[in-house]
Amino acid sequence: MRTNIIVDSFTTRLPRGVTRAVDAFWNLVWAVVAAVLAERLWVGARETLASGTTTMQLGLPTWWAVGIGALGFAGTALAALYWAVRLIRRGG
Repeated sequence: MRTNIIVDSFTTRLPRGVTRAVDAFWNLVWAVVAAVLAERLWVGARETLASGTTTMQLGLPTWWAVGIGALGFAGTALAALYWAVRLIRRGG
């Protein structure tokens, strides 16, 4: 859980509190990146809906697929934020 062999080889010797702080920091960074991507996809979904963009072959609307991507990134941002808070408060 939350392990990576390359990262572990650099952080194994660090004190546990420092490792948690590093993990929390990068979870916060990922939460911000995922939130920005979610917001941009949401804007894209709205614009795709407004313009009536469809697939070339079947003529299916594409706004819902972009919207699902936005929801996925929003969920990822929330999960990363949850883990960052958990690492800061309780030590993971």
